[in-house]
Amino acid sequence: MIVLLCGLALAMTPAEAVRAATANDPALAGAESALLSATGARRSASWLRSNPGIELSADAGGARLGASVTQDISLSGAGVADARSGRYAVEAAEAGLTRARITTAAEARRAWARLAAADGALRATEGERASATAVRAAAEARRAAGEASDLELELARLEEAGAVAAWLAAVDERVEAQSALAALTGEAGASAEGDPLSAVPTAGAASPRSDVAAAEARVESARAALARERAEAVPSVGVGAFLELEGERTLAGPALRVELPIWQQNAAGRGAAKGDLRVAEAEAASARARAEVEQRSAAERLVRLGGSGASLAPGVDASAEAALMAIGAGVERGQINPAHAALLRARVFAGQRGWYAARLAEAEGRIDAALAIEDAALLAP
Repeated sequence: MIVLLCGLALAMTPAEAVRAATANDPALAGAESALLSATGARRSASWLRSNPGIELSADAGGARLGASVTQDISLSGAGVADARSGRYAVEAAEAGLTRARITTAAEARRAWARLAAADGALRATEGERASATAVRAAAEARRAAGEASDLELELARLEEAGAVAAWLAAVDERVEAQSALAALTGEAGASAEGDPLSAVPTAGAASPRSDVAAAEARVESARAALARERAEAVPSVGVGAFLELEGERTLAGPALRVELPIWQQNAAGRGAAKGDLRVAEAEAASARARAEVEQRSAAERLVRLGGSGASLAPGVDASAEAALMAIGAGVERGQINPAHAALLRARVFAGQRGWYAARLAEAEGRIDAALAIEDAALLAP
């Protein structure tokens, strides 16, 4: 049943997983939303920061009419600082989107590799369970004929129990792996078939870390925001004009409105901006340190991996099938006793699962290394 369900699932290549994830990953959508918000905020700050106000008045008899229009203008430089803060906020959001996109690609490749490994491990445990069931049935028949001992029968039953437990664990692992890939790609039935190392892209060139660039841009945005809040201690000035009609007399002229900063000098805004700047500086320092360690260790990690998983002989499923057939033939010819055959079968299935585990470990290591140096090949088809 599990094999049938796997076959019905939509096969997906690593490149297709990357394309689907970059189109559907909620985390990437969040980064795109942040960029839209930052762009809108910058546009709002690029011109006058408030709309003009119009006041109309009239007496009860309609003998006197008045109108005035006023526009608030900052003379302290708050508008300039606000525009600068918005510009850096957009830069931070753009860099954040770049990092989110390449992170999503890496996660899609990792999820594909994990599902491919889970599929392989599931096939191995299904074979192990079927073999253990056959051995147990044969042991029961031989015991009934007086050709097997009680110990042989009990060991066969225990071997079957262990195989069933391993199969159930593999089923759960595959469900979790498919759920992770589905969450990224938006494809509920997506499956990954093949070698987990197929998820590793061809190595490209290192790029500057966009998460560091985003953190540094946020520092500059926060610094400009602090300058804006300091400038806001000096209130904006409202300038405009008025018009009054009273009978046949018309009065018109300029209007000026000034707020006296006696009781309020934007202490709350300045305090919050100082705190935001402190947080941004700490986050930038953390991002630089993390990126430096990850980039330095990326090359070391590749050296340690040394192609250990890639050096394993391909075609592990065919090798396992051939080994099992040879063990079965040896038992039939009397060259291998049942107890020894059980140990050999356990080695076969352990090796089959180990092959997928080793290939997955190397795949994840190489994907992590590519992400550490922000290799654009992660996004390549």
